[in-house]
Amino acid sequence: MQLNVPGSKHALILAPKTSYWHHSNIRAANKCLSRFGFSRQTLAEHVVRADIERGLNIEADTLLIYTTGHGGIEGRNDPFLELADGRLYSYELADLVRNVPAHRRVLIADQCSSYDFAQSFLWPCKYALAASLPGGDTYGTLFPNRFFRALAQHGSLWEAFQESKGWLTSSQRATFFTNNEGHVQIFQ
Repeated sequence: MQLNVPGSKHALILAPKTSYWHHSNIRAANKCLSRFGFSRQTLAEHVVRADIERGLNIEADTLLIYTTGHGGIEGRNDPFLELADGRLYSYELADLVRNVPAHRRVLIADQCSSYDFAQSFLWPCKYALAASLPGGDTYGTLFPNRFFRALAQHGSLWEAFQESKGWLTSSQRATFFTNNEGHVQIFQ
């Protein structure tokens, strides 16, 4: 998917419980997305569920959601993003995203267990990018920073993924999902 498509574009950047690395990635995301005409809303630090619900009360042709911060998996397979008022499970955010009237939806997730988190978005989103493998940690990876820089340069999610994954160390991984009318492809 190219980001320089016509129409209205909105990005919601969710960054609860962040560290230095996350702030660097948020700056890179904002810089990149502004270049392509995205209106942006960053929810950082003391984010609660109601903030997210208000942030998704929009209409846009393209909706991009970027999640960063602390994540994990509860129980057998309930991936979450840690908020100030508890855990936001991936299926809860996917349900909220599903209700946004947008033609194109994209998720970019870099919290720990982002692979598992992103899988919930394959129905409401056509594209999802995760900075981990199944059950994996990210350890404040620089992947999102490199990804957003490459995205600003190329304007293509796929090209940015291909270029930025070359920066990963042997202990880091990233995953790109596409959903074409129910046919899911996974690239690592």
